Amino acid sequence: MEVEGIEAFRALPTEQRERARIVLLTHMRDPIPKFGAPLIIQQPPWLGPPQTRPPGIPREITYSPGVTFLHTAVDLLNAERVMPGEFEAYGHDYRKDIAEMVRAAYRLQVADEVVERVEKALRERELQWAVKRGEVAAKVEASVREGLEGLGVDTSSVPSLTTPERDVAPDPYAAVPH
Repeated sequence: MEVEGIEAFRALPTEQRERARIVLLTHMRDPIPKFGAPLIIQQPPWLGPPQTRPPGIPREITYSPGVTFLHTAVDLLNAERVMPGEFEAYGHDYRKDIAEMVRAAYRLQVADEVVERVEKALRERELQWAVKRGEVAAKVEASVREGLEGLGVDTSSVPSLTTPERDVAPDPYAAVPH
């Protein structure tokens, strides 16, 4: 059984939920499960008649051999753009769904407070890992620059691989005051 999220799973008839042995969580706006070679020459079911499309698939998009494949490939580049610690249920970001879907799919009798604590722990761990990855990346870059300079290479024109710490707006299109 494939569902968009916890609300879609809960909206199913009880007997259908209870019969489910496998629950596949797939956001309709996630290009990753939609991408593949058949898109080059074959119209996918999710781009069928506009009135039959799943939620989240724009009605105005039309299939075009090759073009739809390239469009979906470009969408892959943005599929995993996530901000550490900020969970969303969009694109290939399934972090917000994990705790609730596990509880529902396995029919775990767990209080809401426990699920909230699990999600909080997941967010905190992700933030810790993001900081650690940044620190490691900065050390690697410093080591590479040092090695290049030791070989007599002027690294002043080599762009930085890591970005300096800065404020990040939750909305990538929002202005960030400096």
